[in-house]
Amino acid sequence: MRENRRQQKEFLQTLGVLAESYVTVVIAAPLFLIIMFSVMAMFGGGASSGTLMYVIAFVMLPLANMGFAIVIQSMSPEV
Repeated sequence: MRENRRQQKEFLQTLGVLAESYVTVVIAAPLFLIIMFSVMAMFGGGASSGTLMYVIAFVMLPLANMGFAIVIQSMSPEV
């Protein structure tokens, strides 16, 4: 019983760390990059900044979400 509680507590701590890294990697960083590329495009950037925004939105974000889902699924205890 105590061993199960200890394992659950460790797993919840690990999930907390993963949640913080998810917010940083999948939400905050792309938002910052898209804002930065938008400002660069307004002040004379080329078409490459628009392409980079599409790559971030349609390639990097889905891959990051799938990666986090796979990591969480592989770490979750068997029921």
